[in-house]
Amino acid sequence: MRTLFLALAATLFLTAAQAQDTTVKTYFAGEKITGVEASRFEIILVKSNQPKAIVEIDTALLPYVNIKCDMYGVVSVGLRSPNSNNGGVFRSNKNKEQQEFEQLVRKSEKIRLTLYLPALNAVRLSGAARLSTSDSFNGKNLDILTSGSSRISGDFRISSEQVKVQCSSASRIENLILSATTDLIVLTSGSASIAIAAPNSAQLKLGASSASSVQINGAAGQANWSVSGSARIVAQKLAVKELDITASSASSVKISGVGEVGTWSTSGSARISAEEFSIKKLNIVASSGSAVHANVAATGEELTATTSGSANVIITARGVGLAKFNASSGSSLRISGDGVQGNWTTSGSAKIVAEEFVLKDLSVNASSGSSVRVNVSGTLTTQTFGAASVRYAGTPARINDTSSGVRPL
Repeated sequence: MRTLFLALAATLFLTAAQAQDTTVKTYFAGEKITGVEASRFEIILVKSNQPKAIVEIDTALLPYVNIKCDMYGVVSVGLRSPNSNNGGVFRSNKNKEQQEFEQLVRKSEKIRLTLYLPALNAVRLSGAARLSTSDSFNGKNLDILTSGSSRISGDFRISSEQVKVQCSSASRIENLILSATTDLIVLTSGSASIAIAAPNSAQLKLGASSASSVQINGAAGQANWSVSGSARIVAQKLAVKELDITASSASSVKISGVGEVGTWSTSGSARISAEEFSIKKLNIVASSGSAVHANVAATGEELTATTSGSANVIITARGVGLAKFNASSGSSLRISGDGVQGNWTTSGSAKIVAEEFVLKDLSVNASSGSSVRVNVSGTLTTQTFGAASVRYAGTPARINDTSSGVRPL
């Protein structure tokens, strides 16, 4: 009995030792390495002038490792399943070897590639691959592509002439710090999420769709953003010269920072919220039940708003030089703050509520059951048609009313 017990213990010990046995193997030492393409693997990037790729993996999985380096220096790594014609593509008719392979993958304690390279031009992750680094990298034209629940984390700092990031299919990118001397392009979809800092880029292009999310802060000369399909962009401490935003289909954008000029367009129940944003010239276009809520300092130049289709715009604006508003089709615009001059048009039961927006001079053209509330200290000029109304707060120095449709509040 004792002999049997010892034999059984030895067998269990040997089995456990084999299960934990790890093989370390080096590839492409001294060769050109510029990037990585990976599936299933954990990837660690190390900045080094002595390029090489080191695979650490449970010995039982070593025969399934598929690793190569293309002519551009991109190292591709993954696991070739028994039932595949090429790496990682599964067939539906799983045999015993396939089942054993999948069990090995699930129980594996280490499937890792450590990549040593001097610069970085490509990162492509899929199949729940994970990448991390604590180093800073330079590149020329960097492409980052994540999908299939893959993940990038760590203090990942990259400087490149141009950077393009595509994040999809529930993948995640965290704490990415990007600096692009020309274009920084970020595209997200399929419930993916990305959190990045962009200290300085000539152009910052964001495209978010299909319930994905982008968190960003940084500076850019020109920023052009498009968000749709319940996606979300959150941008804090932004500094841009030009900021153009198009939001649709129940998407949302939340921003704070400074800019010089911008056009913000919303439709289809989308929403733009600007907590604190200083801008010289801003054009707001809201339609189809969408909303814009903005707290802006216009610094003496122009604020334009066009609302229609039951859209709702709420603005706090200080220091506006010229306020140009056009409200129609049941939309509403509510504004507070101060400015110099205004030129407003309303129609189709729309309304402008502005008794807390103090202007020196204002011209109003109201028609078709629309209503306007104003606060003017200088000259108020009005024209009303079709049951429209204009009501004023304060004491205008002069009222030019051609249709007897203006009254005090």
